[in-house]
Amino acid sequence: MTARWCEACTATRWSEGAAARRGRAPPSSQDGYTGAKTLNSLYFGIGFTVILALLVALVGPLFVDWTAYRAAFETEAAHVLGHKVSVRGTADANLLPYPSLSFSDVVIGDDPNAPLMTVGRFNMEIELFPLLSGEIHVTEMQVVQPQLNVRVDENGAYEWMSSEEGIGINPSRVMLSGVDIEDGRLVIADARHSQPVVVDGIKARLDAPALAGPYKMEGTARVGGDTLTIKAATGAADGSGAFALKANVRSAVHPVAASFDGQLKIANHRPTWAGKARLDRVIAKEDQATLPWSLTADLDVSNRAVLAKTLEFRYGAEERPFTISGAATLDLAAVPSFEAVLSARQIDLDRTLGAGPDKPVSLDGALTAFGAAIAGLPVPSVPGRIGFDIPGVVVGGSIIADLRADLVTANSGWTIDTLEATLPGKSSFTARGRLAIAPTIGFDGDVTLASDQPATLIAWWAPAGPKVGLDPFRISAKVAASADGLRLDEVDARLDEGRVSGSLDFAPGAAGRKPRLTLALDADQLRLTDVQTVAGLATGQGAGADMVIKAAVGTLIAGDARAEGFDVSASLVDATLDVDRLFVRSLSGARVTAAGTIRDVTTTPDGSIQMRVSAEKLDGLADLVRALSPNAPVAGFLRDAAPHLGPASVEGTVLAKASGEGTDIKVELNGSAAATDIRGELAFKGRIDAWDAADISTDISLTGPDGAELMRQFGLEVPEVGKPGAGSLTLSAMGKSKDGLAVVLRGAMGPTDVTLNGSATLTRGAAPSAELDLDLKSPDVGSLLVLSGNIVQGVMASTPADVAAHLSIGNRKVLVNRIEGKLAEVPTVGDITVDFAPAVPRVTGALSFDEGTLAGLGEAVLGPASLDFPIVQSRNPWPEAPFGAALIDGFDTDLALKFGRLDIEGGLVAKGVALSIASSASGTGIDGIEATLAGGKLSGDLMIKRDLDGTAGVSGTLRLDGAAAEELSWQRDGRPLVTGAFNIDAQVNATGRTLAGWMSSLTGGGSFSLRSGRLAHMTTRAFGQVIRLADAGKELSEDRIRQAFTDNVDMGDLAFDRLDAAFTLAGGTLRAPNIVVTAKDGATSGSATVDLGRLSVDSEWQLSLDAGDAAAAGGVPQVSVLFKGPVADPSRRIDVTAFASYLGIRALEKETQRVLTMQADILERELLSRQVLRDREALERRNQLMLEARERAAAAALAEKAKAAAILAAQKARAEKAAGDPLDAIGKILENGAAPAEPGTKLKELPRSDVGLPPGGVTGSAP
Repeated sequence: MTARWCEACTATRWSEGAAARRGRAPPSSQDGYTGAKTLNSLYFGIGFTVILALLVALVGPLFVDWTAYRAAFETEAAHVLGHKVSVRGTADANLLPYPSLSFSDVVIGDDPNAPLMTVGRFNMEIELFPLLSGEIHVTEMQVVQPQLNVRVDENGAYEWMSSEEGIGINPSRVMLSGVDIEDGRLVIADARHSQPVVVDGIKARLDAPALAGPYKMEGTARVGGDTLTIKAATGAADGSGAFALKANVRSAVHPVAASFDGQLKIANHRPTWAGKARLDRVIAKEDQATLPWSLTADLDVSNRAVLAKTLEFRYGAEERPFTISGAATLDLAAVPSFEAVLSARQIDLDRTLGAGPDKPVSLDGALTAFGAAIAGLPVPSVPGRIGFDIPGVVVGGSIIADLRADLVTANSGWTIDTLEATLPGKSSFTARGRLAIAPTIGFDGDVTLASDQPATLIAWWAPAGPKVGLDPFRISAKVAASADGLRLDEVDARLDEGRVSGSLDFAPGAAGRKPRLTLALDADQLRLTDVQTVAGLATGQGAGADMVIKAAVGTLIAGDARAEGFDVSASLVDATLDVDRLFVRSLSGARVTAAGTIRDVTTTPDGSIQMRVSAEKLDGLADLVRALSPNAPVAGFLRDAAPHLGPASVEGTVLAKASGEGTDIKVELNGSAAATDIRGELAFKGRIDAWDAADISTDISLTGPDGAELMRQFGLEVPEVGKPGAGSLTLSAMGKSKDGLAVVLRGAMGPTDVTLNGSATLTRGAAPSAELDLDLKSPDVGSLLVLSGNIVQGVMASTPADVAAHLSIGNRKVLVNRIEGKLAEVPTVGDITVDFAPAVPRVTGALSFDEGTLAGLGEAVLGPASLDFPIVQSRNPWPEAPFGAALIDGFDTDLALKFGRLDIEGGLVAKGVALSIASSASGTGIDGIEATLAGGKLSGDLMIKRDLDGTAGVSGTLRLDGAAAEELSWQRDGRPLVTGAFNIDAQVNATGRTLAGWMSSLTGGGSFSLRSGRLAHMTTRAFGQVIRLADAGKELSEDRIRQAFTDNVDMGDLAFDRLDAAFTLAGGTLRAPNIVVTAKDGATSGSATVDLGRLSVDSEWQLSLDAGDAAAAGGVPQVSVLFKGPVADPSRRIDVTAFASYLGIRALEKETQRVLTMQADILERELLSRQVLRDREALERRNQLMLEARERAAAAALAEKAKAAAILAAQKARAEKAAGDPLDAIGKILENGAAPAEPGTKLKELPRSDVGLPPGGVTGSAP
């Protein structure tokens, strides 16, 4: 019953679906979904099929017999997909606990042998409750081993899994979540191409909120052996069926990642995509060295072609990339191919790969970066061509111009059809051949290089190499270059002086294998520098390589040497030195032959080699060695010694015989060089690779009749002076070097003998060491100094020397300890250490001398003879010899020096001198100067810096306190011109190439002072002497005043309490504009200008006297004392103009005073006469007045007497009368206005004046 119900239900549902397909619109059509048929791709086809089957299963019972209804299901699915569907495997469905469906072995397609799609198995689960609202939520789906076969016909149309009939499902109500695809496969078979495109190993997860999109997918797929990681997302389809498609793809094999962002549209079964694409270099976060690059383009993709518009390649960091732009097309026709054209106006690799013009990238660096960039790019799987056109590429500080290249794809790389460029130095470069980029980068093809200015080309190509003078050339060769090495065949080089042919093969070293260079040359004339330059550029120097050389050169030019008839065939391979032949017919007059073979030269040599050199002169051999190795010590030695070595005939033999685990080697050297006899033997028993354990015995002797010539043969510069006598040098050593060789080295020249005696230890992997006692005895070491070039010693008296010391050599240090002895009878002691470990050797230590000279110390710093005066007389008072290499040149030093006494100049001596000399690349410092000079304390520091052009600069400070000025001052008539306690503080700077130049350029300043001193010949008592002469009435002219003052000023000194001055230095001239002297006897001031470069002085002193009351018209006695001329003996001139003016004014004042005194005397006499006259007249008036007064008094007395008598009478009468009436008496008194005086009343005395005697005395008696 249940089965029939289910069958009816199922039939009904299928018939409704069929009816809907025959014309009735399904319910979902009302939702406006019109583009579903364009979305039936791999995922849509599977989804519709599964959903359709699920709808049937949900309306049935718990279990459905799928086998019974398989045909109905296949028919319905075929309607949906538009192709036949067959379920060949099992099927299973469950409703509880949640609806699920699974079946296996599904085939979609009309042709069972070529289906459109197959599915090995898929399982699906959906949520139950959303079904109640009409929604289908797929929570899990597994699609295992699906394979989608997409066929493209000759017109480019795709065969899709789609039907033209409507589908009765609303896509917006179907949600997919967790759709996993495992082991998927996509096969695109294009009828236009013979081979299909296969994408397999697909493993992905798919999610979609609706069946119509958008979709998100993450997974991996394998294409052509490369596993790609893919992240993709789509948008929902629009009304036309187009939808957005974004994807990011990353390769597991190549360090690249691609991204796409555009619109996918399907019309007429033909998909098209348009959008932006980007390809980036993948760089690890911790990788700071690798530079990024990116390729961007606007793509139009169709079934016929891929068009890349606005193609742009960017390389370099974000702030300084370079850009190449262009366009490309990929034709998807019968024979797919692509073509790209790229160009740029200019590429600045110096900015991108370097630091700009100040620090450009080298050509090697640019090529390395280019190789690293292309090594990570995949090789295109379709044929194509790329063209480059770049007018300028800035690299290495120069420009590669007109770079053009055409590249065609090839297996594992590219074929360079054309590569041409113009290089620096008017050079052209062309190449054709195959460029491989996988598995390694390599080139195999034809190369041509021509240059009109090779020096410019080489300097740009290899800036770190030496400068060369290569002639213009053109060279062509077949080149095979890769990481395995470089080979040049069919070399054809045309130089200005000839033509060279041959080959070069260089194999770099690898694990357990040394590099090897094989060179074969045939030339009429060849410069060795040309061969070295080309080989060095081609091989990157190839140091330490095994070498095989065969060369036949008519004339080999090496520097200034010309080797005629040069023929060599030799090799050094696998520790076997084989000189088949080495023959030079004439090497600038020398004939050289060598031949022999020695096997196992690095362990137990066995064999022999003989060599013979005979020549009238060895200048050619020196030129050859200098050309081969200009920096080798032997090159410099031969350069200096060669002129003294001819004629020479020297024969050397090396005979080695292996015996057991060791070898016996005997080396003999016999011959002569000029008049010097050469004999040498070396016996060696042991192993070369264990040479320090071998028994060694050697005896070498060189003897000659002229010791100076023997020194010259060792490259020493010895002048032709004196007769040094015979010379000899012997060396003997015996023992094992690791245990210490007993060494005796003795040198003799005339009566001078130098001996080194001790032991020397040499051990593998360790620095040599030695303990040696030095003994030097010479009755006249001055002759040795003459031979060393110090001409001054040639005019010195005999300088005996007897010095001993102990030398400890080891760890790249030389310790000269226990220096003790006498040099020129001056005791000398000290210790010195020379450290050769730093890049610049360092000398430290301490030396103490009883005596020394400032000139000797100065030459040690400034160079020999730098303080010598020229033999011919010079107007310059300072040495004009240029500064040379200091005794300590080439060393960093830190030496402490002490001198019991140091002779400065002219008998001036500094005592207890201590200082340190520290020199380095920044300059030479003379620090911590301490000494006693003229009883004062001297201190200071100096710094000397040198330039490459020989100019030296000096700066420093000097201070002298409490020195006795009389010991420093120049003298006159045996007396110092100044005494006192002298102090000076100065800062100095100078620049020049000679000491004279220093003195002429001195700048700086300071101050000096004197305390409690005297200025000789400057007494102020001279003023008094001259003034007294003038006051005595002597007639004095200016000349007589000057002479008189000069005669008297030298008779005494000017004592002063203080003398202070500040000075400046500029252009070698010292200027002290204000010298103030504080003295009791007079005021003195001065100024001075000293030209230190010429040692001349121009000074003016103002000497004045405090005249006190004798000052004339406010002036004081003053003279100017002028000094001018050489500092050692300036001329003195006394200017008495001011003094003469003072004396004139003083005389005028005295005459005026005399006249005024006379006039005052006259006036005084006149005044006195007038006063006497006035007094006489006054006396006469007084006498007359007295007489008149007496007369009046007498008359008055008489009158008074009479009156009194009358009054008395009247009174008496009145009294008598009044006796009767008192009022009458009173009335009369009032009427008269006075009362009579009382008896005895006296009159008041009148004032008196004493006029004295008249002028001239009293001639007569007063009346």
